Amino acid sequence: ATPVAAAMAAVGAGPTTILEVYSNTSRSWFVALIALTGPSGVPCAVRFIDEQGRVREKALRPADAALLAPFGAHLGGKPPPGFLAVPST
Repeated sequence: ATPVAAAMAAVGAGPTTILEVYSNTSRSWFVALIALTGPSGVPCAVRFIDEQGRVREKALRPADAALLAPFGAHLGGKPPPGFLAVPST
């Protein structure tokens, strides 16, 4: 398995998994969703909303495994910018 595939397996990620991704440009962690998977189901890109409310996409390379983390690992479970956590009914 590639390093990205191993990282995704470690966080229990699937095609609709919410996770955290580190943006080198913003030097910050963000809540992200898998945007594109390869033929073997390995994530190739994630999408997230940056601190200015822009939708961003990060292409993942094998060396990017350290830029992925389970949801809540760095952000304490906070929702993405512009989203509000509400109790379920």
